[in-house]
Amino acid sequence: MDGMRPIPGSPEPGDRPWLVALSFAAVVAGAMLLTLAPPSPATAVAGVAMTVGGAGLAAAGTARVLRENQGRRVPWWGGPPVRPRRWDLLMGTGAPMAFYGPVVTARSVDALPGWTPLAVSAVLVAALFTAQALHNRRVPAA
Repeated sequence: MDGMRPIPGSPEPGDRPWLVALSFAAVVAGAMLLTLAPPSPATAVAGVAMTVGGAGLAAAGTARVLRENQGRRVPWWGGPPVRPRRWDLLMGTGAPMAFYGPVVTARSVDALPGWTPLAVSAVLVAALFTAQALHNRRVPAA
C-alpha cells in the first residue's frame, strides 16, 4: 500500500470552496423557503423528503468516516484519526436537513405533537452513535 498514488481529477470539497458555499447556500435557502411557505400538504411532503434525504446523507457521511478509519477507534469528542477532507459535504448538508425537516413537517401537520421533531432527531442521533459504538467495539483497544 505504500506505492498508492492519489487519484487525479478528484479534488476534495475543501479544494473547491465554491462547492461548499453552494451547498451551504442551498441548505439555508431551502430552509428559509420552507419557513416562509404557509403550512400545507406540500410543505409536509417537502419536510418528510428533507428528513429522509438528510438522514440518508448523514448516514452515508458517517459510514464513509467509519470506513476510512477501519482498524482505528473514532473518538467521541474531536475529529477522527483519518480525515481526508476538511469539510464533509454529506454530513455538512445531510445533518441540518435531517434535523430541520421534522420541524417543517410538524408545523405543517396539526395532528403531530410538538415533541415530534425532537423524537425524530433523537432517533437519528441514536442511529449514528450506535454505528460509531459498533465500529469502536470491533476495534481492539490500544
